[in-house]
Amino acid sequence: MKYTLLLALSASAVWAQVPNPTQFNAPSDQNDVPTFRVTATARSISAINYNHRDGSTMIAFVGTGLMPKAVGEAKIDSKTGATKIDVRFDKLEPAQTHGDSFLTYVMWAITPEGRPENLGEVVLSGNDARLQAATELQAFGLIVTAEPYFAVTQPSDTVVMEGVVKNGPEGTTGTISPISAKYELLEHGSYDAILPAADRAIVKQRNDIPLDLKEARHAMAIARAVGAETFAPDTMKRASTDLYNAESFWTSRKDTKRVQTLARNVTQLSEDARIITMRKLQDQHLAAERKAAEDSVASAKSETERQANLRILAETEQRQAQQRETEARKSAEHEASLRAWAESQQATLAQARLDAEQMLAKTQTELTQSQTELTQSRSELTQIRNDAEQAQITAKRESEAADAARAEAMAARNLAEQAQLAKATTEADSQRLRGEKEAADRKAKDAEAARSATEQERVQLRIQIREQLNRVLQTKDSARGLIVNMSDVLFDSGQYSVKPGAREKLAKVSGILLSHPDLKIAVEGHTDSVGSDEFNLKLSENRAKAVADYLVTQGVARESVSSAGFGKTRPVATNGTPVGRQQNRRVEMVVAGVSIEAAR
Repeated sequence: MKYTLLLALSASAVWAQVPNPTQFNAPSDQNDVPTFRVTATARSISAINYNHRDGSTMIAFVGTGLMPKAVGEAKIDSKTGATKIDVRFDKLEPAQTHGDSFLTYVMWAITPEGRPENLGEVVLSGNDARLQAATELQAFGLIVTAEPYFAVTQPSDTVVMEGVVKNGPEGTTGTISPISAKYELLEHGSYDAILPAADRAIVKQRNDIPLDLKEARHAMAIARAVGAETFAPDTMKRASTDLYNAESFWTSRKDTKRVQTLARNVTQLSEDARIITMRKLQDQHLAAERKAAEDSVASAKSETERQANLRILAETEQRQAQQRETEARKSAEHEASLRAWAESQQATLAQARLDAEQMLAKTQTELTQSQTELTQSRSELTQIRNDAEQAQITAKRESEAADAARAEAMAARNLAEQAQLAKATTEADSQRLRGEKEAADRKAKDAEAARSATEQERVQLRIQIREQLNRVLQTKDSARGLIVNMSDVLFDSGQYSVKPGAREKLAKVSGILLSHPDLKIAVEGHTDSVGSDEFNLKLSENRAKAVADYLVTQGVARESVSSAGFGKTRPVATNGTPVGRQQNRRVEMVVAGVSIEAAR
């Protein structure tokens, strides 16, 4: 059963062990993040439970298809608590016959859950080898793999031997249960492709230098290939120094013992540097993923706030539309009232016009009668011309006077009607203005009542928050806001790390502030006059920042918290006494916001 895994430091998968150094291809250049494709092979062996402190037993080793002639035998002893293993191998071929990447063999213990443990290097003496090892494990299976060097932490898939149950009188004892220890082996990939030409040449050398020195060279080449000189420079520097010394001892003295000691240390340091590098690359990717997740949360929060603002705007527009509708209805009612009043005035004018016409008809009748009488007088006074003419002149004058009188009466009636109309109009306008003024007065009173209620709520909330904070830390009210005071005793002397007692108090303060997300917190650090200006300013800034960072870890929004240090520039007491200096050494949290804004 095989399956392919993508081990990408840009992915979120975290391996229980760092992959074997031969199990990767060339890193891609995409986004400058190394990406390794790894093929893992699942394999099963039988695990034996070597009963704790139950004596010793024997098992056999057989070669796999990669080295079928190889054989071996191991004595397993669990008398003293730790399980000791003494194994002898025969008919082993050199590790490099399995590929230029392999220089040695390593024996592994595999738990029933598939966890591998490196038991040590199988060093050949001709075609034979012996290894003595110990493990804290109780139930395990044993395998031998070809590896680039002895210090690897994950077995390759080049399994050359496996431990099996030994039959016969001196065979295997203990709990031989068919435990299937399914473990993962990683195929060696195109390792040579990512090494510089010089390193590939070193790996392929088949000269007479000690095996340990070859493994050291190989381990250094692998560590450099994955970027250990960048991510673990100190470890690589020590390894490089020891490798140089080992090369020098071998070239100048052929001091095998000294070379072996230095070379094995180089191998171990190189593997440590490789593991450090792989984990740092994983940490970099995880940090990038966390940052992307935080950005996504911030974007979602911003979108939520935008949607809330849109809802508030829609509600405001709806209220304004309802208000405009109410005003339009009132205006229509007012216009209807005006039309009714105009119709009433038109009826009055029509009646006045009718009265005037009746008066005019009466006057015309009277004039006709007068004219008849005048005609009769002319007939009677025909003979007396002068008298008749005089009478005619008099009648004419009287007629003109009557016309003038009628005209003046008509003008007087028109003036009276216009005055009456103007008076009615003035009274209607006055009544309308009085109604509008009363409505405006009512609106002003309602607005004042609402403002007063809001102000009262702010005052009550400010008092409530001050009392809550004061139960945790000394809190006072000021024009700047609520000032929460942290004394110097909540920090180590001359330090800015927050003591556990202070963290407990800050956690309670954070709980109070989280209930009012609109509040803003300005953290200000202060010192006494002892020490230099630069030291005091830096200490006050660090203390203020430490408090602000802790509030953020407790859930307070980062954008709601700011910090600043003022050193010794803002004392609240004299620096001439110990008590005054202690009062000046403090961190103050100024809490302000619209919801607790003081009345102006």
